[in-house]
Amino acid sequence: LAEVASQLIPLKKPDLLILPARGGLGEEMEIQANTISAKIAGKLGASYRLLHIPDAISEKIAEELRDNQQISQVISLIRESEVIFLSVSNIKEIIRRGQVEEKEAKLLKEREAVGEALGYFFNSSGEIVYSKSSIGINIEDLEKNKKVVLIAGGKGKSEAIEAVAKKGFADILITDEGAAEKILN
Repeated sequence: LAEVASQLIPLKKPDLLILPARGGLGEEMEIQANTISAKIAGKLGASYRLLHIPDAISEKIAEELRDNQQISQVISLIRESEVIFLSVSNIKEIIRRGQVEEKEAKLLKEREAVGEALGYFFNSSGEIVYSKSSIGINIEDLEKNKKVVLIAGGKGKSEAIEAVAKKGFADILITDEGAAEKILN
């Protein structure tokens, strides 16, 4: 998704509002949801709102944050979005980046997770085998008349792309030749 943002052709769309799908603090700055949202808005000449919260948090903290007026307003806007762009990650990449704790990594391996989107982890059949608590949009929100675009590239993500796509909520896939060829084969 960060690569797509960098490749956008500048436009003037001041009536668009760009939002992160969920919190994302804690990752490398260049791939945080807020950073990417602001970059997309800048390229499109659009406005944006940010969600200044960590991506994975306990349910207790999530409930407290949802009660915050500023956060709840952004969440409402996110859930009203007509088009959602989601990046797909493979499990090896998530573990390498340290985005899951050691016990979660072990659980994901045991449950044969291969792909992730929105904090939901999928096996090769497209079944959700684990999820992390987060604030923002969730799988149920995707099934409510939204246009959902999956974005992922690289041969190493082909299995993850297939797994997430099997869930059936995506309408469009943006990928590269390497991943596309591997999926087709």
